[in-house]
Amino acid sequence: MTRIQFVLLLLAAFLGGAAGSRVWRAPAAAAQGGARFKVVEAEEVRLIESDGRPAGRFQIDKNGRPGMFLYDKHGEVRAVLGVLPSGAPHLALSDRKGQVRATIAVLTDDTVKLVLSDGEGARRVEIAAPADNPPRITLSSRDGKPLWTAP
Repeated sequence: MTRIQFVLLLLAAFLGGAAGSRVWRAPAAAAQGGARFKVVEAEEVRLIESDGRPAGRFQIDKNGRPGMFLYDKHGEVRAVLGVLPSGAPHLALSDRKGQVRATIAVLTDDTVKLVLSDGEGARRVEIAAPADNPPRITLSSRDGKPLWTAP
């Protein structure tokens, strides 16, 4: 089983467990060493490179919220998939310096929001698609002042 297949299997198991129960229910899958598992229960799963460097982590935080963290070859978190305190799912992508540059979330009012930030963390593009209103797009300057908004 390749590393990508293993990560996808863990993600599928994680999402299945989060949706239905605290137990991950995944098809039997071969793990390293030939062991086979039908159910995996854990509060944290760490994925490491052959040299011990972190590659990913699935965990339940102290408040019971699930999260998945993916690292680059330097051990920096580059992608986070999780659930906000409000219960909203979100995805955050970071640059090589660790600065969050893109986030997408489905908020509690079912608005989908995409935020693109510059290297200093300033929001530069914000797109919001509310469930029952027209979408909004805002482009901002580095100091946060709106340059253009539609509609």
